[in-house]
Amino acid sequence: MGEDGAEPGEKPEITEIEIANKEDVVQAPKKTLPRLSPWERLFEIVATLITGIVFIAKLLEPLSIFIASCAVVWLAWCTFQFCRHGIRILFLWGVRIDQPNLRKSFLIPSLFAVAALIFIFIGAAVTNQEIRFDNWHLWVILALYPFYGVLQHVMLQSFLMRNLSWCITGMDDCSVLDVFLKKPALKHLMAVFACVLASATAFAFVHWPDPWLIAGTGVMGVPWAIEYLLHRNILPLGFYHGVLGTLFYFWFMGRDPLHGMF
Repeated sequence: MGEDGAEPGEKPEITEIEIANKEDVVQAPKKTLPRLSPWERLFEIVATLITGIVFIAKLLEPLSIFIASCAVVWLAWCTFQFCRHGIRILFLWGVRIDQPNLRKSFLIPSLFAVAALIFIFIGAAVTNQEIRFDNWHLWVILALYPFYGVLQHVMLQSFLMRNLSWCITGMDDCSVLDVFLKKPALKHLMAVFACVLASATAFAFVHWPDPWLIAGTGVMGVPWAIEYLLHRNILPLGFYHGVLGTLFYFWFMGRDPLHGMF
């Protein structure tokens, strides 16, 4: 008989405590997402729509005043929510760097970014626009725009589309796309279509009345919405929005966003 009390050739008996410990390792409990009250969800939706209307109607000009006003209001809301729900509210909003989520969430936007860059280069060549790197305004916008892009997608994807998805599924950790992938059905596909259409349309019309910007952001809004429903991470969306938006402005449209901002 061995030291563990088992006969030679027999496996030692595993105690219930050891089994429980192993189960804890394999099936670690997931951290729960904050539960928002109906008034919090309503505020996020209504405030997002008001922000878009103010921007489209140009009620706050110049653009720097609008951006500063949005920053104050939304930072105040974010601070309030952070104090109310803790750091997990960032996870709910899609501001997350956990792996493998972050790595997976870059796949679709990266593929779209390659296609978009090819389109921008071809468009610049067709319209005889110069592709220049010596404009310091380009580098300033390229450094700042991704942060502005993240803010936009927190509003569009997290505050608007996430709450629309929640109205259908009743859960923040299971989107309408998750439901469709688990149980394909026409009603679930229509729910995905409605959420994607709402997000892409809002993204496009925020750039009213410029037809090129409406078309570009409308096309971008579809894979962006699908990606968010898949992984609920807005960081790659905001990053590529900023990079592609900057290059689209300077190289495709021949426009400098800094002009007229102040």
